[in-house]
Amino acid sequence: MFKTFEDVERVARAGKPEHVLDMFVESYLRGEALRALYRVTLVEGEVETGDAGGAGETAGADGVGATGETAGAEGVRGAGPDAVASIDEAAFRAWLAERMQGETFAPPELATTEVEAFKRAHYAMFREGAYGTWEQQLDMQYHGTWQAHMEAVKAAWPKPENVPEQNTLAEAGA
Repeated sequence: MFKTFEDVERVARAGKPEHVLDMFVESYLRGEALRALYRVTLVEGEVETGDAGGAGETAGADGVGATGETAGAEGVRGAGPDAVASIDEAAFRAWLAERMQGETFAPPELATTEVEAFKRAHYAMFREGAYGTWEQQLDMQYHGTWQAHMEAVKAAWPKPENVPEQNTLAEAGA
């Protein structure tokens, strides 16, 4: 199916090549775009909600099903600020499979700027993988290539403008 943020994070921290990172980021962003479309259809009352077995119930625009069960403000169980992560994945997959069988279905297109914006927003995660393991960094220090490597990583994954500095342990009171 689609990659999760954890998949992207795991691949980034493993230091995989940029084309692999791009594939994972694109898959993650496409999945998120489809989940957003799914949420819209839930709010509009076009999707059945309920258990993964398909027995389900139709959620109305108010998020209340035929049996009176509240599906939530966005048609998602347990709605609230964390409702984004709480959609029923089995129902989402069934909805997506149904949509993919239609002749008019087209997966969401991603602009290159969306992928680049995601990578800029999570630059630290991508840098971490590019730095290499501590063993590799010690080896680079021994051979005198560590400083050049660090500069190359920082050039490849620059810190975006207007990003606040992270607190140090001394500032945090530890």
